[in-house]
Amino acid sequence: LDRMPAGIAELQRRLVAARADTRSEVEAATRRVDEQRTRLEAILLDLTEGVIVCNLDHRILLYNQAAARILDLRETLGLGRPLFGLLTSEPILHILEQMLPPLDSLSAPKATARDAVTGHESRRFVCATHDLGTLLEARMSVILEANGTASGYVLTFADVSARIESLATRDHILREVMVEWRRPLANLTAASEMLEDADTLSASERGAFQDIVGKEVAALNARFRDLSRAYEQLAAGPWPMADIHSLDLFRAMRKHLATGSAIEITLIGVPTWLHADSHS
Repeated sequence: LDRMPAGIAELQRRLVAARADTRSEVEAATRRVDEQRTRLEAILLDLTEGVIVCNLDHRILLYNQAAARILDLRETLGLGRPLFGLLTSEPILHILEQMLPPLDSLSAPKATARDAVTGHESRRFVCATHDLGTLLEARMSVILEANGTASGYVLTFADVSARIESLATRDHILREVMVEWRRPLANLTAASEMLEDADTLSASERGAFQDIVGKEVAALNARFRDLSRAYEQLAAGPWPMADIHSLDLFRAMRKHLATGSAIEITLIGVPTWLHADSHS
């Protein structure tokens, strides 16, 4: 029994050391998680695309500010809330069914630790907000655990309503030119052919054909003005604008003009910040 106190003291020392090591490892792991979360939040905050992370029950686990801005449904957007209160369910369920591995696929290769965040495959599709007010172009990636099983999915999306509306307007303009202009052009062609044979026409017949030409030309001119205004509105769409310092802009111009141009740039006044499409 003489050695028992020393043995108990040694066991106590080892227990205290083990607890300290465990506490240090937990603190280090917590710091790593906090650092990763901070980096992820910074990345998501900087994205212009909306990002929503969901589990397989379609509950929202994470989203960024761009998602809140694009969806403009802050009262229904929140952690733990159902995704299908924001977006239509049919396209998302259809794509997810295609991307999830089959339940009986036991021989599927396991994901490595490096691949344990998202699968390599992503699918693009189009969906809409629940109120059908906004059309979204989306991309889905499945989240895989280390053993290869899916635990959720990531949606990234952008508002394409304006782009779709612009394409529809362009299609309408092209369709009107191809279809609606066919009849007046045919009338003009027939009237001009008849006027070429003016010797066989009476004065009243010649006047009637001239009236047809005048009316059809006036109608085409009116339609052309309307289409021109519609096209100008399309051409005046948003350009990729950004803040650029005037010195940087003029340095780029000077470099561009250095190859065989007689134009010289002299900077005068105080530099300032401009909001412009610097490339154009």
